[in-house]
This record gives sequence, structure tokens and C-alpha cells, in this order.
Amino acid sequence: LVSGAGQICTFDDADPTLRGCRLPTFEELDGRGEGQIRLLGGADVQWAPIYGKLSLLAESFAHFDLYAVAGVAAVQYAGPDMSQAQGSVTELTFGGNVGVGAHFFLTPWLSLRTELRDLIYPEKSRRLEGAEFLRNQFLFELGLSVFLPSFVEDR
Repeated sequence: LVSGAGQICTFDDADPTLRGCRLPTFEELDGRGEGQIRLLGGADVQWAPIYGKLSLLAESFAHFDLYAVAGVAAVQYAGPDMSQAQGSVTELTFGGNVGVGAHFFLTPWLSLRTELRDLIYPEKSRRLEGAEFLRNQFLFELGLSVFLPSFVEDR
């Protein structure tokens, strides 16, 4: 989807005070706009050094942990088609990511997860005639985590 942040503005040469702006279409941005991720996959390592409990109305406890995450990522994105003025080609590249997050445990095996992550990967640019530069994409995630096995073994 095209966000409302970008606009295309035109000016009238006869009257410099007359101008108009509009939102771009997807076709105008395809291959020109940067950061058009189509597919993302990776493998991460998490380290959770902080674990705690919060008392809820002196009746029960909410368990949580804070963690850091780092890993490698495969990124498929819409890169510029250098043989045409417009349009894109699918590019595949590899990068890495780092982030921080928190688990809020609903049960011993299910938790609500929130995370802030920085995805870093090389991307080709039409502005730089196809040269690559490092792109940073900041991602916020809110989801559920399931810890397997879902039972606690008594010893």
C-alpha cells in the first residue's frame, strides 16, 4: 500500500505561485520507492537476562522477561529495473537484524510478545544507478509466542 507520506507536486512555469500536489500511485513508486520488502525470513538468537514478576492486586502474579535478539535475514525486495524508466525486478539479498523485546506470560507456555527490531540489508537504488547502499528498516512486532513442549515435567 502507498502511504500518505509521499506526494508528487507539479509547478506551473507561467505562474510560479500555482502548484498542485497529489498522492503517488503504486505504479509510479514501483522500483523507484525504496524499502519495498516482499518477503523476509531469518534465524535469530535471543538472550533474556531479566526476568520478573508483577503483583496484580495482591491476588496473582504476572511473569515477564526482557530480551535482546540478533540474527541473520534473507530479504526479497522490489529493486529498480535499470533497463526501463519505471518498473521493478525481484532482488534477493542477505542482511542482519538486532532488537529488544519483552514476553508477558499468559500461561507457562503462552506469552504476549512485543519487539522493536532494526533490519539492516544492502539495497540497490535507482538514484545511485544501481549501486548498493545499506538500508535500515525499523520493525515493531506484537504477537503471541508459544513455548514447546507445552507441559512442565515434574522431577
